[in-house]
Amino acid sequence: MHKAEFSRIITKTIDILAAESRLHPDVFVKSGEDFEPIVVKALEASIKHFNFDVTIDYKPQSHRFPDIVLISQTGKYGVEVKSSIAKNKSWRINGNSVMGSTREADLLATVIIFGKLVPGNCQFRAKNYEECVANVVVTHSPRYLIDMDTPTGQSFFDQSNISYKTMVKSEKPIDLITSYFKQAGQQAWWLSDSTPAAIRFFRDLPNHEKEALKAYAFVHYPEIFSSDAKKYLRFTTWLATEQSIIDPSLRDIFSAGGKTTVDTEQYSYLEVHQIFKTLRNTRKAVITELKNADSGCLSTDWGVSVTDDYQRRKDTWIRLAYLQVNEKGLAGINIKKMLIHIIND
Repeated sequence: MHKAEFSRIITKTIDILAAESRLHPDVFVKSGEDFEPIVVKALEASIKHFNFDVTIDYKPQSHRFPDIVLISQTGKYGVEVKSSIAKNKSWRINGNSVMGSTREADLLATVIIFGKLVPGNCQFRAKNYEECVANVVVTHSPRYLIDMDTPTGQSFFDQSNISYKTMVKSEKPIDLITSYFKQAGQQAWWLSDSTPAAIRFFRDLPNHEKEALKAYAFVHYPEIFSSDAKKYLRFTTWLATEQSIIDPSLRDIFSAGGKTTVDTEQYSYLEVHQIFKTLRNTRKAVITELKNADSGCLSTDWGVSVTDDYQRRKDTWIRLAYLQVNEKGLAGINIKKMLIHIIND
C-alpha cells in the first residue's frame, strides 16, 4: 500500500462513518476510547471495499500513538482517533505528548480521524497529523494542540521550521520547542493546563485577535461593566492561564478616555462611559461570540442555564450586563435600551 492508497482508505472511511451515523445514530453517542472500535470497523470495511492487502493493528486501551496502525507489505501507516461531544463549532482538541514515549516507530504517514459526535448531527474529518498541529500546550506535560481548521502552511511545524519528522526523531523535543520560542522573542511557559507555550502581550497582538479577545471578555464576563476594582480579574486570569496573554494596563483597553458619545442607528448617547464605545466598536465580534460560544462554558461563566438559541442568549447577556452597570453619572439614560441599541443595530 502506497500513500495514495492509504489516502483512499481514509476518505472512504470518513464516508462510511458518515453513512453509518445516519443509519445507526445511537451507536455513535460515544466518545474517547469507545469511538475507536467504530473507526476500526469502518477502516475494515474501507479496506475490504478496495480489496487492499492491509492488516489492522489495534490494541484497545493501549495508549499507543497512534491508536491504529495499518500494516502493508510496503510499510506502516497510522490513524489517531479523536472525538468530541461538544456542540460548538471548534475542531480543537489536545493531541499526543510532545515527548512521544508511546509513539509507534517507522510510520510512513499518520492521519487524524476526528468525530464530532453530536446526537443527530455527527460530523467526521480526517487530516494529516502534522498539518493540524496548531500549537503546543501544557496539560500534565507538553502536548500538541490539534485544530482540524489549521490553514495549509500555518501549522506549528510550518511556523517553527521544525519538521514533524525532526521532532519525532529528536531525543530532546522540548529543547527544540523552547529554542524556537526564544528565537521568536518569546518565553516558553509550562505552568498551566492547556496553555499555549509562549507568553504574549496583548498590545502586540494583531487587531483581529485583539477584537476577538475583547468580544470574549464582554460576552463571558459581564462584570467588566461594573465599577468593581476586581472586575477584570476573571478575564485576566483566563487570558493568562488559557491563552498565555498578559497586559499590565488591561483596563485602558476597554475604558481609557473618560466620558464619550456613542452613536447608534436609533440614538446618540451623550456623556457615557468609554466602555460602551468600546462595546459598540467591537459589536460584530461580540455577536459572533454570542452565537458560537459553547453553551456549557457560558453557563459556567454566567452562573445561569444557557441554551443554543441566539436570541435567548442575547437577552440573557443584556440583562446580566445591565445589572452590573453603575448608574451613577448616567442619569436620564435607559441603560438596558442603550445596550440593546448598541448590539442590535
